[in-house]
Amino acid sequence: KKALFLINEAEYVAFLIKKMVQNKEYNYNDIFILYRQNQTKGIFDAILNKHMIPHYAFGIGFLEYREIKYIIGYCKLILNHNDNEAFSTVCNFPPRGIADVLMAQIRLKATVIKKSYYECAKLINNDTLNLFIKLIDDLTEFAKHHNEIELFDEIAKIVDLKKLTKQYYDFKRRENNVSTLKG
Repeated sequence: KKALFLINEAEYVAFLIKKMVQNKEYNYNDIFILYRQNQTKGIFDAILNKHMIPHYAFGIGFLEYREIKYIIGYCKLILNHNDNEAFSTVCNFPPRGIADVLMAQIRLKATVIKKSYYECAKLINNDTLNLFIKLIDDLTEFAKHHNEIELFDEIAKIVDLKKLTKQYYDFKRRENNVSTLKG
């Protein structure tokens, strides 16, 4: 009974979308469908495909894929050196030898002197940390003189996205995730 309701609902939504696009009220890329349960996604995918309505579906999980998380983390840190969460996400990716002990030092120092992890990392004399700070500074400067796509491509090289996505059985979907994020 519930599945029949969902199919009817998806059919109705598809009908409305087609009507709005045909009447030139909206383009397909102006329309966003929100749903609360993952099981609904499959039904909507099938109905939208049946009506040849272009779409891309993702949920919160999209942001949890490693390749997406790291690109977003780098972008956030480049735009805001005070973003401690972004710093923690990317400081050791790709692996560069910033051990948990070193990260604990940074956190402690940040708490004591009330500065960001980035600022504290600059104060710690460690070659690996210095190289990471230089990388972020270089990317920050790069971002000032290049567009978002060029910055995205530069970050993709740093995190070696091709290698990162190829290690998963669903690497095609992960490559599509990266394309979707890139726009």
